[in-house]
Amino acid sequence: MTYGRFNFEPLPPYRDPRDALVKALPSLAPPRKVSVVEAAEASMRVNINNAWTRFRRETVPYMIEPMNMATSREYRAMIFAGPSRSGKTMLLNAVWSHAITCDPARIGFYVDERTTRDSYERNTFSPIVRNSPDLAAKRGTGRGSDTIDSKIFVGGTHITLDPVSGARLQERSLNKALATEFDQYGSDIDGEGEPLNLMLARTYMAGSRGMVIVESSPRAPEMDESEITADPHTAPKVQYGVFAHYPDTTRGRLYWPCPDCGTLFVPNYDMLVVPDSADDHEAGQAARMVCPHCRELISPDHKLEMLAESCWLHMGVEGKPVSLDSGDVIATDMLGYWLDGTQAAFMQWADIVVKMRQAERAFESTGDESKLRSVVNTRMGMAYRPRAGSGGEISLDDLRKKAEATPSRQSVAPSWTRFIEISVDTQSTYFSVGVTAFGLDGRHQPIDRFDLNTPPDGPDGPAKRVLKPGLYAEDWAVLDALETMRWPVDGSDWELGAVAAAVDMQGERATTDNAYKFLRRRRSDGAGTFWHLSRGRGIRKKKEFRDRVWQARPESASGTSAKRRVARDIVILNMATDRLKDAVSASLVMAEIGPNHCAIPDWMTNDQLLELTAERRDDDGHWSKRPGFVRNESLDHLVQARALFIIIKGERINLDAPPDWARLDETNLLARFTGAVEDAPKPDVSGPATASWIPDRKDWL
Repeated sequence: MTYGRFNFEPLPPYRDPRDALVKALPSLAPPRKVSVVEAAEASMRVNINNAWTRFRRETVPYMIEPMNMATSREYRAMIFAGPSRSGKTMLLNAVWSHAITCDPARIGFYVDERTTRDSYERNTFSPIVRNSPDLAAKRGTGRGSDTIDSKIFVGGTHITLDPVSGARLQERSLNKALATEFDQYGSDIDGEGEPLNLMLARTYMAGSRGMVIVESSPRAPEMDESEITADPHTAPKVQYGVFAHYPDTTRGRLYWPCPDCGTLFVPNYDMLVVPDSADDHEAGQAARMVCPHCRELISPDHKLEMLAESCWLHMGVEGKPVSLDSGDVIATDMLGYWLDGTQAAFMQWADIVVKMRQAERAFESTGDESKLRSVVNTRMGMAYRPRAGSGGEISLDDLRKKAEATPSRQSVAPSWTRFIEISVDTQSTYFSVGVTAFGLDGRHQPIDRFDLNTPPDGPDGPAKRVLKPGLYAEDWAVLDALETMRWPVDGSDWELGAVAAAVDMQGERATTDNAYKFLRRRRSDGAGTFWHLSRGRGIRKKKEFRDRVWQARPESASGTSAKRRVARDIVILNMATDRLKDAVSASLVMAEIGPNHCAIPDWMTNDQLLELTAERRDDDGHWSKRPGFVRNESLDHLVQARALFIIIKGERINLDAPPDWARLDETNLLARFTGAVEDAPKPDVSGPATASWIPDRKDWL
């Protein structure tokens, strides 16, 4: 059409209003009265062994009740505690799938961090929707209806995938709040409060249709083992996570029948009878569960049969287990479910046994509890009780008794010593030096302790001041003499030098820069591999460091300090101090002599022993100084020694063929014979052995 000198395209024809009405009708439809399990079987596909198939309730029969109770109007929250590979996340997936096809709702799905959200959306949420025809047909087509954190479906269901934060838990009202791996959130969200309470506040406007569902493997450490009972409905006492809320719920446990006597019971790992076999896999395959009633052994072949006949029983008003539909459940507005690892559908008893034996062995040889904690949390579905204790276990009286049992002389290594390490704790006016002797199996003992507090002589003679490592780079030269020091080995004609030394690079003023200068100077003199600059790293929020120790260059300068020079030629020995202190604590309280045992010599003073008790471990696994304690050098020395032991691969020494630096003979360049000349070992002057394929040509010329 033409208007004046302007030409316009013709207007499109009018749309039929019935088209818009057809698109709006699903939003006006009433909710379908279909249970969550029935909806999942009809509409949701799941990935089983890389094949997409219909959800079947027989696969995880223990999820039937929790899934169906997700739409209950009698309860406002549900807590599900269980091990990995038990189908916990499948519970949450079935709930949002039911909302898409049957009961449109505003749902918030929470994870611990952004990378977890991205992984869940890419590997779980979107594949389920794409491979489920009924769900795929409901996907919204408008702009912004299918982003990585917001999913809008025909009918009105809106699902947001959010990393948990104080802002995200305050900005919107929800019908349902779903949270996976709840224990990762900790006890407080950005200073706003406990995460479950924040989620409950988001569902208040939904009235009786509101529901908060959280699931997790227990990760909060057990606080008080004195409160442990034989009652399967009593959870370990923890400060946060699913077990912290479990006592306020219906406290449901899954009971299954014994195939011999038919009596219902709740199993646990302690009911597994494992033969004493040297082979882990052989022991795992032979594991059997003993019935607590008839004492008959149950084969793992009966597991599926027992799961099919299992049932959830909750705490009744008379203190006895009852079913939910009995009407005698204790009065509460929260449902609670706790699944043991031996009952998980995708977890084999043999797998639990193998992993537990391997973790026990790793703890005995290294003192590191991370593998044990992982097995207990994720495979047994239990809270972990730290072997290192809460700091109070390292008592001064126990250390004194241990010292009385180890008579020794200062500066003399015990007879089992095969190598020595030096630890240096940097203070404002002195270097605190600790020397630790190690055996091949990780057994160790402090053998020397002294302070370096006098500056080295200058051009004009002795310095007339105190030593200041944080001010004067030249003061670090007092450490040079440690490279050539030797310590005699008791009961032998040998003395040993240290294989490595760790120096604390953190302190006041220019301590770090002076440490860099020291390492560069020693490196130029050919002793750079002997020294390690150590740096302690405390526990990170929510998560631990992946390694106990690791070597890395200093961090790059940030944008706000672009002019700061980065020491890219320096490699730092980083220490996850909380994990190392767990190992040190375990070795100190260990009574039996063996791998990882730390002997306490009787020459250590009361103050030096007291320094070993200067820190305590809180329930979050973080070590900090006790009130009133100032010095903790003895503890720091053992932490540095443990870090060096790991970094020089002391944990991997072949006892039948140790490296030269771990031998007490002439092959060790750090060992020096001090006996009579006639008793000195004779050097091996024989030439290399002739290869078997070379023919013998004696007198050939």
